[in-house]
Amino acid sequence: MEKSIKKLEFDRVREMLADKCASRMAKNIARELFPSNDAARVAELQGQTEEALELIISHGNIPLGNFHDISETVKLAEIGSTLSPRRLLEVCDTLRAARKLKAFLGDKVEPQKYFGEMVQLLSSHQELEKRIDTAIIGEDTISDNASAALASIRRRIESKKAEIREKLGAMVSSAAFSKYLQDTIVTIRNDRFVLPVKAEHRGSVAGMVHDQSSKGGTVYIEPMAVVKLNNDLTTLALDEEEEIRRILAELSADVGVSAESIRQNADIMTRLDFVLAKGKLALEQRAVRPAISADRYIKIRNGRHPLLPRDSVVPLNIWLGRDFTTLLITGPNTGGKTVSLKTVGLFAIMTQAGLHIPADHGTTMPVFEHVLADIGDEQSIAQSLSTFSAHMTNIVGILRTADSRSLVLLDELGAGTDPTEGAALAISILEELRGRGLLTIATTHYAELKHYALTNEGVENASAEFDVATLSPTYRLLVGIPGKSNAFEISQKLGLSGAIIEDAKSRLLTHDVDFERVLAKVTESRNIAERERDEAIRLRVEAAALKKQSEEALEKIRSSRDKEISAAKSEARAILKKAKSEADELIASMRAAGAGISGAENLRRQLRDKIDELGDRAFDMDASHSEEGGESRLEEGCIVSFLPLKKEAVLIEMPNDKGDCQIAIGAMKLKANIAQIKFVSAKRQEKSGRGSRSAGILKSANVRPEIDVRGMNIEDAVNELSKYIDELLSSSLSRARVIHGKGTGALKKGLLEYFRSHPNIERFEEAAHNEGGGGVTYIVLK
Repeated sequence: MEKSIKKLEFDRVREMLADKCASRMAKNIARELFPSNDAARVAELQGQTEEALELIISHGNIPLGNFHDISETVKLAEIGSTLSPRRLLEVCDTLRAARKLKAFLGDKVEPQKYFGEMVQLLSSHQELEKRIDTAIIGEDTISDNASAALASIRRRIESKKAEIREKLGAMVSSAAFSKYLQDTIVTIRNDRFVLPVKAEHRGSVAGMVHDQSSKGGTVYIEPMAVVKLNNDLTTLALDEEEEIRRILAELSADVGVSAESIRQNADIMTRLDFVLAKGKLALEQRAVRPAISADRYIKIRNGRHPLLPRDSVVPLNIWLGRDFTTLLITGPNTGGKTVSLKTVGLFAIMTQAGLHIPADHGTTMPVFEHVLADIGDEQSIAQSLSTFSAHMTNIVGILRTADSRSLVLLDELGAGTDPTEGAALAISILEELRGRGLLTIATTHYAELKHYALTNEGVENASAEFDVATLSPTYRLLVGIPGKSNAFEISQKLGLSGAIIEDAKSRLLTHDVDFERVLAKVTESRNIAERERDEAIRLRVEAAALKKQSEEALEKIRSSRDKEISAAKSEARAILKKAKSEADELIASMRAAGAGISGAENLRRQLRDKIDELGDRAFDMDASHSEEGGESRLEEGCIVSFLPLKKEAVLIEMPNDKGDCQIAIGAMKLKANIAQIKFVSAKRQEKSGRGSRSAGILKSANVRPEIDVRGMNIEDAVNELSKYIDELLSSSLSRARVIHGKGTGALKKGLLEYFRSHPNIERFEEAAHNEGGGGVTYIVLK
């Protein structure tokens, strides 16, 4: 398959993937990526990519930190070697990156999924990380804090240097001595303090000569008065080196003890880096996870070749494997036939390598044992091969390798030789492949092959559309319709004499003329059908818009009616209450008068019961009305709002008994709970052929992950940061890099105070030494 990988330019896709990786190790994995022919493994790889894409959409870029290839370093530590400060810092960076990634992803991943399993395997070595970080400042610098002994030695060294400088300073300032000096300075030669003495006075200064100037006019002499002090300083320097060796050896031994888990951390980080790169590439290409077909069925919906400009590529719609297993594509040169061929082959390889493919949902791909391609002109002067011979050599190899689980792609089958013989040979090759049950796609110019596809079961025609009016291809692939020869029409448009064209037509065989006429009628009928279809779609869209307007108007009427009914009921309740009160007052008056009390009391009781009945009915009506429309209007395909992301989504799977459902945001499917969604509309959103993404994700793609404020004063820097943080808050990014430089430290100090007081900044931290160290600060938003 390696030869087909090269022909289909999968190497360029691998390089695009490598560019998305953060580490050199993951880049190497990307560049060596190879498709699997095991369906279970392919499904597993696709699942990993889908999980990475979900994480990126939900949480923005995942902070992998700065980690290194420490395999050799850990191995050296295991066998007892002392590691250099640089190697120890790389171990420290890797441990820090693993710890921070585990903390970041801990509550964001499901334990039973790939990222959850990997994160659980990451181990923390915070104590070792802290000791290395405390002990080593830079690649060649050990901190005074590495040990108490080292700090003590260095204090003594500084004290001894001060004593030497004081003694030599006294000599330099002495009038009797300074006349011998070339310059009144104290300098160092061979790690010893010396004085620059004029060459002619070298005998006047007692001491050891360590160097002389290039012209010989100055000698550098260590006066005898400081020889012992310099010797003491040398001894202290040796003590310092010995203590540093001891510190490095101790830290190296600790690394060796934890070698296995440190190595595992680096391996897991590399794998996660690679899988996240697949998610980033899928997001950039607006790619989807293809369904894996068990019955060798290919269906590509609006597929876009990943190496062509996204804004100009014409989507490909193609299917193969059920009603027919052989597809013949005809059409003009530069009409997109070869691109269609390459797109199918590249999609097959990308699918089996675990990459999402730039197409729409509903795309289905099988898992092939072999993807075999003969594409391009491989004429070889060195091997004395003609174009035809080179193609035939490839085809012979394909026939030897191909089995029933193979996809065969043949470009310009039978070209490069006599048309009659080439067409006959092409048909025989296609019959052999069809007899074996292979999926085959071939491009051709031969009319005989169009006849072959029309008259044989299991073979179908397709054509690359050509616009005769503009003399240009449209790059649309039309399955089911053979390509019509446009040679006469094109020649006429270009100005060839009508007499010549008519003479040429008269030389065609009758059945060829009839066949071209049939194709012309088929093409015309298709164009009419497409125009009618487009008109039907337009009318359907207009009808849907009118329906929506009617529903909105009806909703307003209902709302107005409900308000009026509610007001009327409130007024009725008030009237009933007043009637009860007046009846009670009337009966009370009658009782006080002592006249007809029994009859009046009976009348009062009947009146009050009737009023209560009317009142209860009014309240029952109100309660019934308040519940109207309370039932859930959720249904598959309706539009809901996904509350955690504040984005609209399509409900593609109804909630189960636990309330869990599945939604789609653009090309991404997510799991959600009914408590996280809110009904918006029953109408499906229309999608363009190129797919869509949520505004938040597009926003995140445009927001820079870092800002540089070096050279600004604190006021200007704060103004720039304020606007930048507002941009971050409106995107899904939660972490950013602020480059402020070291300088005098005033700008950094002011910015740290600003970060502490900012209401939307949860925390901030200094970058690792090889990410900018004290000149860079990372901020994390709430």
